[in-house]
Amino acid sequence: MKLSTFSKQIISKPYSLGGCDCFSIVRDYLKAKGATLPAEYAGYDIVSGYAELWESEPDRAKDLMMQFFAEHTDPIPVHSMKAGDILHVRTSDSHFCGIHGGHGHVIGASPERGVTLFKISDYEIVGVYRCRS
Repeated sequence: MKLSTFSKQIISKPYSLGGCDCFSIVRDYLKAKGATLPAEYAGYDIVSGYAELWESEPDRAKDLMMQFFAEHTDPIPVHSMKAGDILHVRTSDSHFCGIHGGHGHVIGASPERGVTLFKISDYEIVGVYRCRS
């Protein structure tokens, strides 16, 4: 599936933990690109289990989220990133994953804004990953 097709399907959707959050949109994008993902990771269902972990142990959930993507994608140098790559970004008090949407934006999700485009330049890039399929 093309990034443009996928982004049209998700941008403007309301945020919902476990259904339309940063992990969920990247997970669904990887699946749409043909990645084979396990139903469980580190003992957690990648849909409902992840959301429950996020509510009870958000720091552990963030760590597992990034480990999950690192194991199911290929890390690439920041200078090689392009539209469609998975980005792990952060500010001083938060971090999230999203999909590089091109033109300096990342497609991400937040409780306040839902699924939308965020400016990459507003964040520190922690990691960049590319789908293997």
